[in-house]
Amino acid sequence: MSGLYSVEIAQSPQLYAHLDRLEDLSSGHLHCYSRLPMRQLLRYVESNQASMWWISEQETGQSVPPNTTSLLNHLEAYAPASNDVVVIEGLDWLVSKEGEQGVLRYLQTLDGRSRANDFTILLPVDPLSFRAQFWTRIRSIAPSHHLSDSIVSFSEDIVLESADAREVPQHSNVNSLEEEKQLTHLVPLPLAGFTTTILSRRMLQWRRMGFDLAMLEPALAMRNMDDAHNLYSSVEHDVSKAIDLMRLLEANKQMLSVTEREVFHYRLMALSNINEVEQELVNLLSTR
Repeated sequence: MSGLYSVEIAQSPQLYAHLDRLEDLSSGHLHCYSRLPMRQLLRYVESNQASMWWISEQETGQSVPPNTTSLLNHLEAYAPASNDVVVIEGLDWLVSKEGEQGVLRYLQTLDGRSRANDFTILLPVDPLSFRAQFWTRIRSIAPSHHLSDSIVSFSEDIVLESADAREVPQHSNVNSLEEEKQLTHLVPLPLAGFTTTILSRRMLQWRRMGFDLAMLEPALAMRNMDDAHNLYSSVEHDVSKAIDLMRLLEANKQMLSVTEREVFHYRLMALSNINEVEQELVNLLSTR
């Protein structure tokens, strides 16, 4: 298999977790261009099995600037061999920085190089991040590579674990942020084109991260999409703040006891009084 392919997936680490199980992707070397810093990427990919670079505006020895020219130049300088597999994240980021036409030219170049040199490029993408028409054009250049069976299985495991964790906080779940779940800021959904189907898909993405969305469920039954979008926007704001606070919690975990971390984790994933939780967490950290 060679060429450029898209992989419809909410969280890129899910793709890394399943690459080693795919027979048609196991014969070559893996090249990762990830938005995750190396420390986080090493949770999912072993350093002796892959070449890894960080797509970032920060200048480091392992970083590549987030623009199409830099990515293409880097891919040419470190050209994959025949049968290698390349994973390139951040397509939505490139669209926001360079526009749709520039990204389409970039995809066409990637497709030509991969076919000419007999290697595979996988683009983990969330279709909800793009306009429907633009997504159709992406698919015409980078057809879908079907990882659905393995990805769904992985996602269902996360959902089941999250449902169990929400019932009663357990000490065994205190390290959930450090293990399987990858909390990711998703592109906000605009009112234009907002539908119940799109809302359902976004809710699934958040549930995969472990969030309790009971407060958003009434939006699925609303006939007025303006009202449904207003409720969605309110919850989206809470989810975004909860993700930032979870990262703050993780960055300062040594300053908190196991019980404190567990309680904050539970309240944040439940989206319960986020502003109050934020004030309590900040105040607690300021006294340590």
